[in-house]
Amino acid sequence: MNVIACFGPVFDFKGVIIFLGIALAIEGILAGGIAFVISQVFEIRMRAALGVEAIALLVCGLVSLPLEWEGTAMLTLSGAFVSGCLFVLGWLFMWIRGERTEQDFCSLELTDHSTVEAAK
Repeated sequence: MNVIACFGPVFDFKGVIIFLGIALAIEGILAGGIAFVISQVFEIRMRAALGVEAIALLVCGLVSLPLEWEGTAMLTLSGAFVSGCLFVLGWLFMWIRGERTEQDFCSLELTDHSTVEAAK
């Protein structure tokens, strides 16, 4: 609401929403790129990097709120929101595609009788 109060005389409501949409889209691209680089450098899964990034930005945003750093709080909390959305989208895509991790493949058992007979 503070953003709309600040930009109200300059932009109309539709202009502010378009501006915020473009800013969140650019921030999403940057957050995804940063998570990709972190996942490649430290050899971890990208969803884990996005989760850590979202939590770190959320903590930074919550710490900057009592210090009355509105600009910093707004940027870090919107970054946490975007990183969280990317994390949830990655989880949702994995769930829809039915991807399995290596741990799932290690626990598979032979249940098809033709495969068991062929193994004998």
